[in-house]
Amino acid sequence: MTPWLQAYHSALKHGISPQEWSAWIKHCLREGYIFSTPTEFLAVIDTDYNGEPAYFVYYAAGGTGHVLKRFLRYAPSPKPWVIWHRRNEAQPRVFAWDKLTKKAGGY
Repeated sequence: MTPWLQAYHSALKHGISPQEWSAWIKHCLREGYIFSTPTEFLAVIDTDYNGEPAYFVYYAAGGTGHVLKRFLRYAPSPKPWVIWHRRNEAQPRVFAWDKLTKKAGGY
């Protein structure tokens, strides 16, 4: 199964409707980034956190190793913050770019 299809099935499993998935992916295509290779998939939008630029990682799938390390490699440029929800947790996880880089072992 391709990574984007893994992401889609995972989203459905976690209660995201096909319509919501489609709307988010369209939003990422218009105003964010989609990184899709035969082995990895990431859907990301630009946002802000406490008035500073940030990335919100909507969905990630595939590949091996630390998923956010892969995101750091694909991101167009560093931003102060990276935000994501893990497995539909209510509270988002927020990391400073530099701290995340260290946590992911560099990129």
